[in-house]
Amino acid sequence: MTRRHLPFVVCIGLAGLVACTSRSGPPGQSNAQQQPQPTGECKLEWRAPDPEPSAGVAPFSLTAQDGTGLELISVKSRAVVEDPLAFTELHLAFRNPNDRVIEGRFEINLPPNSAISRFAMLMPDGRWQEAEVVELQAARQAYEDFLHRRQDPALLEKSGGNRFSARVFPIPARGVKELIVSFSEELTTSSAPYRVYLRGLPQLQDLDVEVVVPQGGGVSQRTAVKKQNFMPQQDLELQTPRRVAEVGLRFDRLAVARIAPDVKLPQVPITGVTLLFDTSASRALDFKGQVARLGVLVGELRSAAGNDFPLTVACFDQSVEAVFSGPASSFSEGAMQAILKRGALGASDLAGALKWVSAQPKAHDRVIVLSDGVATAGGTERDALRGAAADLAKAGVRRLDAVVDGGLRDESVLRQLTTAGLENAGILVDARLPAPLVASRLVRATKADVKVSVPGATWVWPQKLDAVQPGDQFVVFADLPADKPMRVELGDRGEDVREVSLVTSERPLLERAWIRASIDRLTAMMGEEAAGNAQAKADLKNQIIQLSTKYRVMSDYTALLVLETEWDYQRFGIDRNALSEILTVGPNGVDVIDRTRLPEKPGVPVAVDRPTVDARVDREEDKKDEGGPLEWFFGDDKRSKNKDKGGSPPSTGRALEAPKTAEAPSFEASARMDDAPADLPALAQPPAGPS
Repeated sequence: MTRRHLPFVVCIGLAGLVACTSRSGPPGQSNAQQQPQPTGECKLEWRAPDPEPSAGVAPFSLTAQDGTGLELISVKSRAVVEDPLAFTELHLAFRNPNDRVIEGRFEINLPPNSAISRFAMLMPDGRWQEAEVVELQAARQAYEDFLHRRQDPALLEKSGGNRFSARVFPIPARGVKELIVSFSEELTTSSAPYRVYLRGLPQLQDLDVEVVVPQGGGVSQRTAVKKQNFMPQQDLELQTPRRVAEVGLRFDRLAVARIAPDVKLPQVPITGVTLLFDTSASRALDFKGQVARLGVLVGELRSAAGNDFPLTVACFDQSVEAVFSGPASSFSEGAMQAILKRGALGASDLAGALKWVSAQPKAHDRVIVLSDGVATAGGTERDALRGAAADLAKAGVRRLDAVVDGGLRDESVLRQLTTAGLENAGILVDARLPAPLVASRLVRATKADVKVSVPGATWVWPQKLDAVQPGDQFVVFADLPADKPMRVELGDRGEDVREVSLVTSERPLLERAWIRASIDRLTAMMGEEAAGNAQAKADLKNQIIQLSTKYRVMSDYTALLVLETEWDYQRFGIDRNALSEILTVGPNGVDVIDRTRLPEKPGVPVAVDRPTVDARVDREEDKKDEGGPLEWFFGDDKRSKNKDKGGSPPSTGRALEAPKTAEAPSFEASARMDDAPADLPALAQPPAGPS
């Protein structure tokens, strides 16, 4: 099969910019890189250069249709960090160097476990035009419609893995286009500080970073970094002296905690490895560095295993080519040169690579996939990929592991491959970790399907941990009465107990994390309980779309589209008097823009000149509508309890009105811990099996 060149643009994921104390920048950096004066206990440090230098890739970009980049002139970041959650709001300004009006493509790679919630474009009259979350295919069709009607559309959608892209029009000749993108994320491990990928950005006219770190009790640390004519040389990481593995947040019944299971597992012998190395076009940037890391990993894996095991290395894109077979000690510079000569071209047929392994007459019992997980050819659906991984068992493969490398990545796809039903569960590990650590994890046993329960909770996600090794950490969500402790019991008999102290948090950030967890569960059900059942999958997809559009959390099946006219809102069935809240960064943490209270402007788009943050009020009508997911998920049950007590629902500290659209799902207590709420079928009940 002929390998074709594919056009390709990559950005490194952006986690946000934070700074609490300071120290000097990395060696060789100009005075512009100096840090602010200490203002608190946390501090912003320049990340040490990687042992294996890689190409610096811009965190985000805006390019014209001919591929030429627009000049990034300003980056303004506002962030809130409440471990284990964070929220980032980016305000970006790009200059069009052309003498003509153009359409551009904005691209940004997000950190893992993130969800975009806002995309806005500055209009010529100075208003911020907000995009609405709508169904993906309808959004694409509407965007083309808007172009023909000479409106000013913008469409942001997921383009692959953790990359999101936006089609933006018009970008005025010699003018500036300003965008806002915001997203929430889960900080899934204490060993990886909150990080922003700055390396690779061009010289900026202005860099303005401000971060809020709530400390509890209404106290927050607030710190800022402002630079002019500045070009960052390294990434930044937030270091805090008190960051611990197990932390948690709660608001009323909403609870989230990061836990660290206590497991002790032995090393497993390595008798043979088939290593599949991704050489598709999405790996083109830093391809040489990826090949170098492969060589280092093979050496470290041989050392960790303690034997010279048989090794097969095969490269795959839209075809598969074996480049090495022999003792691991013989894998040398010559084999790596063969990979470099092959180059990074063509599409990525990950399912085809797994089928190639299954077809080998003498397959090794271990398979390691080195890839970004972005499948673009062959079987790209998760069912097909999971099926190809499960079929490896017929060839004698007992375990599949994945090493993810590259700025563009789809970790969820790779993680599904590692737990597709082989005899032993595999792991997903980041290639950016030190090679000895990666190798030590690959030779370590795993504990699979660890049950998760929280006494007193009516809903828990995840319900099981697919594969656990010593040192792993996980984020667990629970619907937990406010008077109950967050006691996470792991194992069939609850033998590993993790009791996490929860810090009281405000509603907005926690509720968005809950919505995302709900979407994650529905997505997981599509690949497991609903596998092979087209109707069940369609039902789950529709429920994902409903959650995503109603609560303003993007999913694989929705996009953010700027709507300008009253007819546009009617076309998508969006009530302009019941628009969802928009999260923003306020003085002490996450605040909301309550768009139900913005003044009406008949015939013109709903837009925001500046954040409209609700003040504290005590009106009875506000109390009835506030509560976010607490009201939407638990509303009926909570109201009845408060009525019995003669009280009103607990206040969030702000009069935050819930959307008044169709009735939202409510999580009610179910008879069994492993049952989800009865009145949200997709979360509660597995879809009907294949007929």
